[in-house]
Formats: sequence, structure tokens, C-alpha cells
Amino acid sequence: MPTQKDGSQNISMLQAIGVVCAVAAFTAIITIAHYQTKKNTTTTHTSPTPHNMHTEHAPATTTTKTLTPPKDKDIEQSHTTNSTKTTVGHITWLTQPQKSTLNIIPQKYLLSGTEEYCTVHATYHLTGEITTEPYNSYKIYTIDTSDNCEYMRHFSFRMLYDGTHAIFTNGSRPLEAWEIDMLTQYTQDLSTPHTINPHIIIPDLQYPKDLLCAGHVLHEKEACSAQQFYPQSYHILTKVCDSAYGPIWTTNRTTANRLYDAKENKSTQDHMHYEKFNTNAFYLKASDGSLIQYTHALDFLPTNHTNAHMAVLPITWHDGTHNDKEYELYPLGCGTQSFAYDMTDVLNPHTELTPIGTLRNGDTVYGYKDITHPQFQKTYTDIYWEKDGEKKSREAYLARHPQIFWIDPYNRLRAFYLAETISPAECGKPVIYLYPERTQDVTVTVAPKNGFTVTDPEHGDHGWTVEAHPDGTLINRADNKIYPYLFWEGQSSQLLPQVDKGFVVAHDALETFFTQKLPKLGLNATEIQDFIDFWVPQMRKDERNFYFITFLPQNFIHASAPLTITPQPDTVIRVLMHYTGLDTYKNVPAQKLIAPERTGFTVVEWGGILHK
Repeated sequence: MPTQKDGSQNISMLQAIGVVCAVAAFTAIITIAHYQTKKNTTTTHTSPTPHNMHTEHAPATTTTKTLTPPKDKDIEQSHTTNSTKTTVGHITWLTQPQKSTLNIIPQKYLLSGTEEYCTVHATYHLTGEITTEPYNSYKIYTIDTSDNCEYMRHFSFRMLYDGTHAIFTNGSRPLEAWEIDMLTQYTQDLSTPHTINPHIIIPDLQYPKDLLCAGHVLHEKEACSAQQFYPQSYHILTKVCDSAYGPIWTTNRTTANRLYDAKENKSTQDHMHYEKFNTNAFYLKASDGSLIQYTHALDFLPTNHTNAHMAVLPITWHDGTHNDKEYELYPLGCGTQSFAYDMTDVLNPHTELTPIGTLRNGDTVYGYKDITHPQFQKTYTDIYWEKDGEKKSREAYLARHPQIFWIDPYNRLRAFYLAETISPAECGKPVIYLYPERTQDVTVTVAPKNGFTVTDPEHGDHGWTVEAHPDGTLINRADNKIYPYLFWEGQSSQLLPQVDKGFVVAHDALETFFTQKLPKLGLNATEIQDFIDFWVPQMRKDERNFYFITFLPQNFIHASAPLTITPQPDTVIRVLMHYTGLDTYKNVPAQKLIAPERTGFTVVEWGGILHK
């Protein structure tokens, strides 16, 4: 690793962390503050807090489910009961969301800090109507958007609209800072009087954290995201049970894999639905037709580990010994988002695997019969990792039970990986430089959703507080040491946006490429050299002839790792690179690189996805 200017060793930092929608347990819509765009300050009204919006917890579909709150620790106790009512409290939900021809969001917006205009594509679905004051006659819409600058494929939100005034919100949880920023950009040229309200909560979109599906517990991983279940969504789903809150679905691996050509990183027209439902989660359709994700809580683990990423699995091997090693239960690395290694469409446990042990609950654990299986060979070549860099023989590797398999209650073949033999990709060494206009104390806080692995200097509960100098020198208040920059590391479950624009660069041309391109992203000579010193050796470890390189969108960075700085800087530049090694050259559309002008108090952060 590179060395800091004070002689201490740098630690890899920044892991873009996945956005997990937390659901607040509100029983009424709450309006705390309204965010108004400057353009409509005089025309946009601020609505009072509605006091009569308390509603029952029931999704309204053709056969509305009666959602009596479960009595046993929020675990549902009953199966579906049918009702004919379609009006829930003071909201009337449509039987089926209707695609709308509304065109509220401007089709272009000015990207913050640049002179670049971005094109927005928005899809509107009318889902219901509020029937009481003060929002009487406001209709509820879900809006799915994407744009050609940020690639944020599924930025989704909700809108309350009475024909003259629009209120943008999430509705199932408070808006996050990056979402407020995105909505502010989207609506900067909006002529319709409007408000961005981050605090509206619609009770009908509140669902239990845990529910039962076919007698087993599912745990909520993401609340109502405003993403819709489109009719074609069901093409790649399989129904697994009927819960008291409606049918539960999961990914049909056979169909999904057929619709998506992973090798070429492209897809059929159904890619949007594949991407949305490719997390191997369990999916529930909410009252407004939106998506809620759950994952299976492994009941053979201790109660406090049922949703853990790593765990010592309670296995008795067939030789009578007991497992004492940690296994990775689902993927967790920079740019990955999946809640299970589902190998259902890859291996047949009864013909290609062999029983090797028994879980505490009596279920069979399977492993490879020998080292000749092609999938084992692929695992050994592509996944197997040793800390010292020296792989053991295939026979020795297999003897350690590096990849084991279990048939879950929903008939999925799940894989678990021996933790000490894998190394998930990390967001490697993004470093934070501070350049105030005068020497002053600055507080910097990074808020990764999955927590830190390492920080240097120590981040602490309240972030870093440093004396920052205009030349970039930082004196950490906690230890009184000098640092050239701040850094941290972690892991991510944030799904990488699907991008096809970038650059294909030859193995020997990396230094020249970065020297030419990084200034266009706003980096200065020192920052560029630091970037090259770290990343070029890392990339060349892959020993590939070419590299497909792309720089990830700001929305992805902000959503993954919110950054808060006090006092507020005038310019923030965040650069996050992703690359893939290639054996042969291929043509790709060039990515347009833009950066804000460095004015006033400037903060710069660079990093990339580290493949170990």
C-alpha cells in the first residue's frame, strides 16, 4: 500500500454502501419541513400537517387483505383473508396502478456545478387518491426516473398532485439527503408550484419488519421503494407463498438468466425488470403496487445472527467433527447487491454434489464430489483467495469445504463460501482532501450504511475534526498528527448502475490515460499522481491486455456513502472508478467527463472498486 507523508501506512478506504430503506413506525402522515425550490418560492405553498391521515395497515387490491397487526413480535400469524373493500382509511387505492401521461418533471436539468444538461426519462403511475383534508383530492403517483448523465437507473419516488400543486416525497420513509439533492436538480426548472417534503409517511405503506412465508421468517431488507411491479416483472418471478400481506415472489433463476446475457453485460428489453428482481430476495407488492424486498432469516443460526452476513454455521461434518469456521452467507462487496448465492440453475445437488454434513436443524449440507467438476474448477480459479497469495492444491482446497450447498425451504440451492478463502471486492482507497480558503477547523462525517472496516485517522462516532490548511495539510484534533488526507474502508451491498459508456485502455497505457482524463474530472496534479501510484499497480495485478474503465455517477456515490462536511464547502468533487479486465479490445461508447469548477472551499475525494 502507499505510504502517508507522515510515514504511517495508508489503509484502503471507502466502501460504497447500499441504500437500505428504513421504515419509520409512524401512524400518520407527518409533515415536519418543506423544501422549496428557489424558482417557485412565491408560488409554491406549504401545506399544513394533515391530522386525519391515520389509516389501517391494509393493501388495497381487488381482494384486499385484512392486515391486523400480528401479535407475536411482528411475525404474522394468519394467512390471507379476503375482503371486498378497496378504500383504506382516507386513501382510495386503485385496484391496479395506471400508467399516466403526466409530464411534470422537466425533460432536462442542469447538472449541479456544471454547464451540462441531462435528459430525464420519467414514468408515472397513478396509484390512489387522498379523500380527506388538508390533502383532499390529491392523487398519489409513483415516478420511476433515469437520466443520461447519472445512469441512476431506478431513482424512484412518490408525488402527491392535485392538478395544480405537486409534493415530491418517498412516502414509505423519510427522503435521504442524496434524494433531496436529486429532486432539487430535477425540479430546478419546474414551472408547476411544488414542494419537496422529505417527511411524509403514508401508513398504508408501512409493513412489518418480519413476516411468515410458508412457516419461515422473512426479514425486511428494503421498504417500499416506489419502484413498480410492472406486468412483465412477473416473467422472471416465481410465487413461493401467500402471506397475510399478499403473495410473496422470488427470482426465477432459469428465466432470469435466459433474459440476461451476463457475459456481454447487456440484456434483452426486460433488463430493467431483471435488474430489479436479481437480488435473490423475496418480493411483496405494496398497496400502491410498489416493491418491498425481504430476505430469508436462517433459522438454524442463533437468534442474533439470523440476518448476519458472516456466521459460523452449526454443521456436523460426516467425519464427526464440528464446523468452527465462518462462512459468507450472501455476497457483500463494492457494487454487489444480492441476498443469497442462488445456484439453483447451476447445479443439481442430487447428481452433481454429495452430502458432506448435517446442520443443527437436521438439513443436509452438500459439497463437490471431487475436483473435476467444472464449477469447482471455476471457483478455484476465480474465487479462491489466500491472504499470503499462495493458493493450495485443488485437493487441499476441496478438503476445507470452501463452498457448501443447502436446499432452503423454498427449494433454492444456496451456496455458502468459507470466509477465509474469499476476498470480496472493496471500494479501494478513496481519499478525502480538504482545501479551505483559510486555516480553520473542519468536521467530516462519512455515513456508510454497513459501517466501517478501518478508518485512519479514527473516524469516531462524530466523524473527523481536523485543522485544515489551504495547502491541504490536515492536523487531526484527536491525535494532533499531520495527515495529507482522510480515508476509510468498508464493504458495500449497493448495486452498481448498469453502464455501457467508458473507455477501453491497453495495459501499458494506463498512466497516460489517467493523466489525460482525471483533470477532466477536476483532480489536480498531486491528486492525479496519488491516484496513479495506487491504482495502476493494483490494476496490473490482473495481467489483462485491456481494461474497460468507467467513472461511476455522483448519485451512486452519494447514495452509497453520504458525506457531510462542516462548514459546508463551496465545491465537492467525488470520483469513483470501476474497471473490468479484458483479454481483447472492444469498442464502447465514450463516457463524457465533467466536473465542477474548483472555487472557494474545495473538497476532493477519489477512489475505485478494488478487486483483490
